[in-house]
Amino acid sequence: MVPIEANLYNNLKVMASKADAGSAGKAAAGTSAPQLKLQTLLLHPAASAVADPYHASGPPLYQTATFGQPSATEGGQFDYTRSGNPTRTMLEEQWAALEGGCRALAFTSGMAALAVATKLVSVGGHIVAGDDIYGGTSRLLAAVVPAAGVSVSNVDMADISAVKAAIVPGKTQLVMVESPTNPRMQICDI
Repeated sequence: MVPIEANLYNNLKVMASKADAGSAGKAAAGTSAPQLKLQTLLLHPAASAVADPYHASGPPLYQTATFGQPSATEGGQFDYTRSGNPTRTMLEEQWAALEGGCRALAFTSGMAALAVATKLVSVGGHIVAGDDIYGGTSRLLAAVVPAAGVSVSNVDMADISAVKAAIVPGKTQLVMVESPTNPRMQICDI
């Protein structure tokens, strides 16, 4: 298992418990909340879990690596930007609201997002991916993912019959499509 920072792990557990309890953006059972239009949601984000001591009309950008803590033995909501950042939290909250979801996750790179997506596949699971993909993705799927007990099949994603043939019923849990492909720039019919 890959070690994760304690604060990040705790935040993920809290997010999961909130998702299990239902979407924070949806009205509670038996009540009706107004459905705002996209333009309104873009201009007026819902209340954030991040407390801005200055009550700025727009979300501030926190460009710091570390945050002050209540004491030497007690951690605050944020400790180190890698495991949580007020700006990223506000972005994720706004993104989830715009998409009508209960949670959204923002990553610092596409590879970070792909690495997390592959962690959703259980041990013994299977991934179908393209045979013409970004080099970093190729290395992730060729070395890291199999070491975690997940098999990978690479196929021509522009050939739908090859994709269908690669899917193993009951075992394939993820199909990764990159379109246009890299580097040949083939278009896959998603």
